[in-house]
Amino acid sequence: MFRFARTISVVASLLLTLLLNVTLNAEPSSTKLEKNGKFWSLIHNGKPYRIKGAGGQVYLEQVIQAGGNSIRTWGVNDNTQNILDDAFAKNITVTFGIWLGHERHGFDYSDPDKVKKQIDKVENAVLKYKDHPALLIWGLGNEMEWKNNNPDVYKAVNDIAKRVKQLDPNHPTMTVIAELGKNGSKINALNKYCPDIDIIGINTYGGVNTVLNRYRKAGGTRPVIITEYAGPRDKESKKTSWDAPIEDTSTQKAHDYYNGYKNTVLSNPDLTLGSYAFKWGEKQQTTATWVGMFLPDGTRLAPVDTMTQLWSGKPPKNKCPKITKLKLLGEDIAKPNQYITVLLKAHDPDDDPLQIEWILRAADGKTKDGGDYEQLNAIHTIKPERISDTIVRIKMPHAQRPYRLFVYIRDGQGNGAVGNIPLLVKALK
Repeated sequence: MFRFARTISVVASLLLTLLLNVTLNAEPSSTKLEKNGKFWSLIHNGKPYRIKGAGGQVYLEQVIQAGGNSIRTWGVNDNTQNILDDAFAKNITVTFGIWLGHERHGFDYSDPDKVKKQIDKVENAVLKYKDHPALLIWGLGNEMEWKNNNPDVYKAVNDIAKRVKQLDPNHPTMTVIAELGKNGSKINALNKYCPDIDIIGINTYGGVNTVLNRYRKAGGTRPVIITEYAGPRDKESKKTSWDAPIEDTSTQKAHDYYNGYKNTVLSNPDLTLGSYAFKWGEKQQTTATWVGMFLPDGTRLAPVDTMTQLWSGKPPKNKCPKITKLKLLGEDIAKPNQYITVLLKAHDPDDDPLQIEWILRAADGKTKDGGDYEQLNAIHTIKPERISDTIVRIKMPHAQRPYRLFVYIRDGQGNGAVGNIPLLVKALK
């Protein structure tokens, strides 16, 4: 057993060494912006390049299988070199994110010392990674402007972009904003304060279908990458009577990804350089499933099928299950220990047998701003009783509080579907 483990370790080390040697021997990449008439395009290593991107740094093999060609990162850490090397080995480019401070986290853009230290941090990252063959674009910050739209933030971003261009003239600069601001205020600020930003990255969810029309109306002329998009987020969704946001199923979300891509990238080829579907992976944000194109075990969800069709022009070989109906048969406010009844209709396009799992989680309703870390809510033990092929009965807990009932469906082929129902346990007077 020890000899076998040692052999595996030696093989892994050899593969890592081989990968490193391939990267070290490769020529540095080069990306330029080109404009022909009204049309913007990227020229990467001398050839026109359209971003078919995944917002995340996991499941790179799945990116390739889906027809994608690029990933986006958010910051520099101990794993950055490995991510770049792995991407290059798979012929994937990287929009290299460098995290910049947020005022809501306490960063003070009026403090010259802090701003200078931040520029130094960016310089170190650029000098270290500028010649990596996987590099596509420098992504300078993510949503630093947030709600305040402070001119000092934009001025600091431009100073950083100017310095990056001095250090590395071979890759364009981009900064990423959260939507456009009221009446396009963020575009106005970028136009005024950030001439050294080459590309505007836009994170947009509920507004994705109209964002580029609004961008043009706000005076935006620089090329755009849709750096995050999906369906409506919690603040953009319908609510229950106790103000819990109602989440779409993964099947419904797939339509949002399709429409978002169609109404940005496909409908605006003159302005968009491509996009990064978000999130290529999983994340707790509002719920355990709201943000994520995969489940924590790597199970693919329907948005991956959608992006496969859009990127490759072909459907996946095996498709995700579809939820056609997920409905509570009765009121969404239950008494302690009361039974609820749920209708679920689902099928598999490939007729694979489906495994169904029901999970009840507490729901505290506390969504953090800007994607900040959230802890998974606790699971409460339940014993679903199957009434028929489509109906289950579940006894609610005694504790009075909000909950979410999740259903996870898997086809045994690495594909799945997920949906949830918000519930409230409350003693009625």
